[in-house]
Amino acid sequence: MTPAERRQAVAHLATGHGMSERPRCRVIGCCRMTMRYEAIRQDDPVLHERLKK
Repeated sequence: MTPAERRQAVAHLATGHGMSERPRCRVIGCCRMTMRYEAIRQDDPVLHERLKK
């Protein structure tokens, strides 16, 4: 299962079953921080310039 698929499964448990974050992640078998991770956009030149400094 890819991280994106896990996030979708965790979101489904929230909307479909009303579960909170910790039990949802436990059921899916993933780390809670994986659900909170947001990838850095590759096409953001301002962000890349700030990271270079």
